[in-house]
Amino acid sequence: MEDVALEDPRVLALAKAHQQVVHESVWHRGTAPAWEGLTEAEKMAALIEARDWLRAAGRIGFLAHDL
Repeated sequence: MEDVALEDPRVLALAKAHQQVVHESVWHRGTAPAWEGLTEAEKMAALIEARDWLRAAGRIGFLAHDL
């Protein structure tokens, strides 16, 4: 399996989608901003986490193709 770069468009898509889920969650209502409201440091942390989740999903066969 190849490494997943932070620049991979799937990383940004996953990070944004996850932040939107958190933003809409009843547990975080009013406290978690949408993607656009995150600081640059928060966005970078989210991208790193999303990349790691994609790598993990690939390792256990959750993705339709290898990363």
